[in-house]
Amino acid sequence: MRVNNRGNLFIINMIAAGLSMVIGYGISFFFTPYLVRAAGAEAYGYVGSDNNMVNYASVITIALDYVAGCFYYFIGYGPILLDV
Repeated sequence: MRVNNRGNLFIINMIAAGLSMVIGYGISFFFTPYLVRAAGAEAYGYVGSDNNMVNYASVITIALDYVAGCFYYFIGYGPILLDV
């Protein structure tokens, strides 16, 4: 895949981040009432700790993506993709 413009990468990144945020809010909005109905109000207390675990996993994923991106760039594929 050859990308000629860094602006295109920025736009794609912004769209993906926005879509991810909307999907996350949608899942939280529709999953919470289902969880309270299915498992009871007591189980709702686990939602906060589960969200924390998901956030920790997101931070780890971001770090691994950064490391993989640096590795991919330094082995010689970066200038091909970005046309630097």
